[in-house]
Amino acid sequence: GFLQGIAMGVLIAAIFFVFAYSRIGIIGNILNGRNFHGNVDRPKAHRDLLAQHGEEIYVLRLRGFIFFGTVQSILEKVRARLNDPSLPKLCYLVLDFQRVTRLDSSAVFGITRLRQLTMANGVWMVWTQVSPAIQQQLQRGGLVDQTDDSFIIQPTLDHGMEWCENRTLAEYGVRDLAGSMEQIQGQLRQAMPGLRDVDRLMKYLDRRELALGETLMREGDAGNEMYFVEGGMLSVQLEMPDGQVMRLRAIRGGATVGEMGLYLGTPRTASVIASRPTIVYRLTAEALDAMRAEDPEVAALLHEWIARLLAERLAENNRTIEALMN
Repeated sequence: GFLQGIAMGVLIAAIFFVFAYSRIGIIGNILNGRNFHGNVDRPKAHRDLLAQHGEEIYVLRLRGFIFFGTVQSILEKVRARLNDPSLPKLCYLVLDFQRVTRLDSSAVFGITRLRQLTMANGVWMVWTQVSPAIQQQLQRGGLVDQTDDSFIIQPTLDHGMEWCENRTLAEYGVRDLAGSMEQIQGQLRQAMPGLRDVDRLMKYLDRRELALGETLMREGDAGNEMYFVEGGMLSVQLEMPDGQVMRLRAIRGGATVGEMGLYLGTPRTASVIASRPTIVYRLTAEALDAMRAEDPEVAALLHEWIARLLAERLAENNRTIEALMN
């Protein structure tokens, strides 16, 4: 009959949709903590430790419409990672929902199985950039429990990676995540082993203490100085046209900020705010010129270190781009 034919057509169309859409890859990128990092500048000792244990962090960037036909592929990927003997134990599973359009209610069952799988294997599950609508679905499905901290939701993938990296560092003995491992003299000795007398560089630096919320640099300011961060934390941020503030990078003790503006002579492209009480040491363009004239050996060591630092950042960015392209 006519009505039966319409019902059968709708059923066939639904089956065809499920079959066709489930063949579309729901996983956009597969990353780990070696080839992808949070936007945090850390001291070299911290970077080396994270590189050594980076594969303990497993990142899946999801996309499209998640329902019971596509959530199975996520389960299969996680099981394969857990059972891969060539990789270290999985400690953190990060699921990024930035490009997810919708989560169907039928997918909640599959996500429940995923959570059970991670909990059984002692894996922290971190979800990032989850829309309010999807969070409500998770709450209705009993997946978001404020008393259970094994399931974490972070506002962005950047914050999620930072959370995992902080916990990784803490697991391997780093107690001061603000980065104040030692005074600036010790940090400079590690950064420039050829510098036998650190005081030869220190006399060109000015010490400054920043209170919480104090501005170190403003967008548009002249780039005529750089800073060595002894301890604390800085936030590099950009104010959007709609008034919202976007965090571009976090900088911890043992890192530097402002060197690009100093060497290129360009204005600041973002503002830098102290997100914790912070101690910095300033090197101005005038002091750098004086160093070149009075102590060219120290100036050469500084230039060599800055060049190596920028090369490391470029290599890290290239690894990230390569991982995102695959």
